[in-house]
Amino acid sequence: MTRLKEIEKTYREELFELIKENPELEIVPMVDCEVVAGDDYSSWLGSWGEAKIDHIHIPDWNDEKKILNPERIYFKSEDEEYIKDQCFNYFESGNPSWTDDEIEGMSNKHFDGMEWKKVITVSIGLP
Repeated sequence: MTRLKEIEKTYREELFELIKENPELEIVPMVDCEVVAGDDYSSWLGSWGEAKIDHIHIPDWNDEKKILNPERIYFKSEDEEYIKDQCFNYFESGNPSWTDDEIEGMSNKHFDGMEWKKVITVSIGLP
């Protein structure tokens, strides 16, 4: 067995174990943009990557604040700093007299109040 096939087998086994331990969680496959590099074909070959439990947030298109882009998914484990920066910029533009500490507090409160959904994510990469 080649080294890459061994790694992929390990990733699959980890995914199956997460599914067995958390059967109630949705599985969210995240396909690397390099896998689907064009629209020439209707199917693409990918390979199994890392699987983990994370929390996702999908912004509401009807959110009046429009702090976050509703065309993408946000991951709690990866996007906390980015989201808080976006919140900071939004609140800062709303009232320039607020102090940085006040704006940071509002940004943290907004982040903590967001709806997060616990899921199993699995990366799909190039074969």
